[in-house]
Amino acid sequence: METTTTITDPRPQFTAAAQTLRSVVAGIDPSQFERPTPCTDMNARELIDHIGMAVGRVTAAGRRQPLEEWPTEGFSVGDDVAAAMDALIENATTAWGDDRLAESVTLPWTTLAGAQALAVYVNEVLVHSWDLARATDQDTSFDDDAIAVAEAIIHQELPDPVRGPMWDAFKAEMPEGIPFDPPFADAVDVADDAPPTVRLAAWNGCQP
Repeated sequence: METTTTITDPRPQFTAAAQTLRSVVAGIDPSQFERPTPCTDMNARELIDHIGMAVGRVTAAGRRQPLEEWPTEGFSVGDDVAAAMDALIENATTAWGDDRLAESVTLPWTTLAGAQALAVYVNEVLVHSWDLARATDQDTSFDDDAIAVAEAIIHQELPDPVRGPMWDAFKAEMPEGIPFDPPFADAVDVADDAPPTVRLAAWNGCQP
């Protein structure tokens, strides 16, 4: 896919994606927490924790915290998921100053310019919001500009639909003894006229 989207300041798109997430999480009833999601290894409650961790990492990156201080896979948003996510989103959307966008940001798997690093999280928040909405039967609208930024960065970071060779090369560069699980499956084929959110999820390796 070719895209003309230039990523220079994705803060408005992250805010829009975060507002979609806020709406989806607020619409989940606790009785739906055990529902399976398109992220096949996580139910809805576990996926909320995973997204909370990702939003917390946006704050950590914006505030220049070292990687060892970033939220980990064991992160939990707590019992009141809507209120906790609101607080996490508020921190994340205020953590990035103008200068941070031009600085290098080291993520757990790569180093990117700040604007591109934040765009990676626009993609993650949007795709997982879609996952949660689908799992909990919510009809949710998504911001077009946020989708465009997410599509641009995910096609930049994952240019090929078949990812095995890329993960093999990545794993070969890692220190011996460090476990590595591929973070994305191969892209899923969908119709050219599929909705933008479906195309985005499919390129992320989610089964629409």
